Amino acid sequence: KVQQLRSLLVVMRTRIVDRASAGQDALLARANAAIAEADGTGDLQVKCEALGLRALELAFATRSRDAGDRNANIAKAYAAMREAGEAAEAAGNDRVRVMMVIGQLEMASDVPGYWSDIPDLVERAEIGVEHIQDPVALLLFDELRGVIAMNTGSWTDAIVRFDRTRQGWL
Repeated sequence: KVQQLRSLLVVMRTRIVDRASAGQDALLARANAAIAEADGTGDLQVKCEALGLRALELAFATRSRDAGDRNANIAKAYAAMREAGEAAEAAGNDRVRVMMVIGQLEMASDVPGYWSDIPDLVERAEIGVEHIQDPVALLLFDELRGVIAMNTGSWTDAIVRFDRTRQGWL
């Protein structure tokens, strides 16, 4: 059963990224069903991955022009990322935990109502990225640090971070 759930989560991740394959309601229903099934197995790894996918779908939905109340959707996605991060921490899944913190940081850097969370999120992301040693997480984090620098008028820092990120993706 756990392996079937892992397979489902891989398929769902692909569908979330490929926005044309299914509607948000269908993807959220599948994610919620996977979370319920994961609860039934008692496998914390599968549950944190399912929660992470639901958070990812909610985050992608905030970018849709048809998303409705953007602030309400961001609040849902932000809370879902926090929940997934906490589940990942309980499961000992550092990669999911760090990626959820980076996701929260991305939303916080874009919405003034969350700016007070930025210092804590930056610190947690910095420690997490250093710990997991994932080059993709490092690039995403550095780019977000550039966005934060830009938002605060630290133009030189922003330019350096954006250039370093661009070079990293090449």
